[in-house]
Amino acid sequence: MTGRVALRSLAWAAAASLAAGNAVIVKPAEATSLCTLRFMEHFRCLPEGLVACITGGAATAQALIRSPGTHAVAFTGSVDAGRQVAAACAEQMKPCVVEAGGNDPMIVMDSAPVEVAGSGPEVGAERRALRARADGIEAERAPDRAAKRLHRGSQVVD
Repeated sequence: MTGRVALRSLAWAAAASLAAGNAVIVKPAEATSLCTLRFMEHFRCLPEGLVACITGGAATAQALIRSPGTHAVAFTGSVDAGRQVAAACAEQMKPCVVEAGGNDPMIVMDSAPVEVAGSGPEVGAERRALRARADGIEAERAPDRAAKRLHRGSQVVD
């Protein structure tokens, strides 16, 4: 996962949690810790402790899930790690949202304007844009969009 995607997911989850009146503890992936720590500077204007960041690996994540101070978990990452998070949350009877895999297609109905809908997959480099049609599904990798437009029929463009 790129730092950009991790930060987008963090921003969405933190905004929803803060809007609902909750504090937020962020545990970034080890590969994105520096990006996240830098992004945390944007929360300095909030009361101290309202948004905190704890770095570490899987053991840190499991400790946070087991903590009685953790009431809900939002996770974005790999399928394997997502399973571990979901299982740990289930053991604690804590609600969790798991977004795992990261390469889900975006399906666009034939009635949607491709120019508008097609801009969505650009945020994830590995995304595919799919367009459902009566005569088949059209697809392409988001990075190829500049060179190739979504097309009619059932051919998949790799």
